Amino acid sequence: LQNTQKQLQEDTEKLESLRKTITLVKDKVQLAMTNIGKDKEQVNKLKVEVEKEKYLIANERSTLKEEWSKLEMTKDELLKKTHSAENLRAALQVLRDKTSENIQDKLNALQKCQQAVQRMDTLLEQKTISFDKQKEKMDDYKEVFERQRE
Repeated sequence: LQNTQKQLQEDTEKLESLRKTITLVKDKVQLAMTNIGKDKEQVNKLKVEVEKEKYLIANERSTLKEEWSKLEMTKDELLKKTHSAENLRAALQVLRDKTSENIQDKLNALQKCQQAVQRMDTLLEQKTISFDKQKEKMDDYKEVFERQRE
């Protein structure tokens, strides 16, 4: 009878230890799931920002094309209005230089924006992969937890 009581006491202690361990694991899993949810929310916000940046870049390109078209029309008007060859050459050279410089500056700025968007996109892809792996781990932990619980 004492052996049975002793065995029962040991089993009760083991069971209590397992319950505490399960509670700790459950808390850790819950915390991890909460963190994953927050991280996913942040990734979604970043995705929205990336889409906004892409939209702004597309609009800027469109604006640049319109500006280029207007500059071309201005150049054509200057050609029609200017009779003197010297004046025509000087005006065209100034227009070309300004246009080239302006467009180059804007293209450089666009390229920087595009590179930043690419980096953000790459980072988002990496984060998404990482979150998917974490979710798989959490699902595995949850499965193990459920099996142990049964």
